[in-house]
Order: sequence, then structure tokens, then C-alpha cells
Amino acid sequence: MAKRRETIVKTLKEVGSHFGISYDQVKTWKRNGMPCHSDGYCLEDIRKWKESRRKDKSPELSPQRQQLLEAQIEQEQARAAMLKRKNQLEEGQFVDIRDVEQFISEFNSFTRHQFTRLAPEFSSNFPKDTRHDLTQLLQDQIQLRLKAMAEWQTKVTRRLGGDA
Repeated sequence: MAKRRETIVKTLKEVGSHFGISYDQVKTWKRNGMPCHSDGYCLEDIRKWKESRRKDKSPELSPQRQQLLEAQIEQEQARAAMLKRKNQLEEGQFVDIRDVEQFISEFNSFTRHQFTRLAPEFSSNFPKDTRHDLTQLLQDQIQLRLKAMAEWQTKVTRRLGGDA
């Protein structure tokens, strides 16, 4: 019984002080069923009473209401993630994927143009009897490299989430 005496307070003001609430709020608690004893107010009983009321106040949600709330939460999370990415993009932390795809496409076009000019430019340096064969061999090798570049571009664009 001595342990119980340690948690007993005599006044509503002491209850309010312990729980960090106003005297008026404690009076409201008392009207709503806060436990009290002939010798005062048991703080542990009041704490348990508060917890039980908190549990009682959480209403059961219908499955439809629960789904709606979950969808709203997901929507807010997606919106927050989108705003975060937008801010990161504006701050220069990311590059827009369309800019990357455009750069890759322009780079490949430029490289293709440069490679296709190689064989004709070098053909005049080949001996006449081997000029045709060497030019053809060079063109074939260039075409293989260009094909590999085009495959690489497709692979990278897919990895980045594009539609290539």
C-alpha cells in the first residue's frame, strides 16, 4: 500500500501539473470519468484511464475509408518525391533524361558522319591495285562500329527509361 501512496496527489492542480495540462482541462477529465479515490488522485490510474480513452477514440475505419486514406498517403508521397526531384533538377543535381538522350543522339550522328568520311578520304592514299579492297574493308569495319554504337545507344536509352 505504501507504493500506491507515492502516486497519489491531493488536488486537481497537482494532476494538471503532473500531466502538463491546465486546471480547466483536469476538471474536464474529471467530468469525463477520470478516476479519483477518497484519498486523492492516483496518477497511475489516471495514466491508464487516458490510454484506454485514447484507444477508444480511434474509430474503426471502413475498408473503403482505409483504402482512400492509403491512396491519399501514396499520392502525397509521390507528390513529395516529384517535388524533391524537381528541386534537385533545378539545383543542377540531375540532368533531364531528354537532354541526355538528345546528347547521345547528336554525338552518334556526329560520329557516324565523321566515320563515313574516313574511307573516301583515305582511299586516295592506297595503292591503285588495292584501293578498292582496302576501301571496302575500311567501310565494312566502320559500319560494324556504327552498328555497335547504335545498339549501345538503344541499350542506354532503355536503361535511362526512354522509348528507343
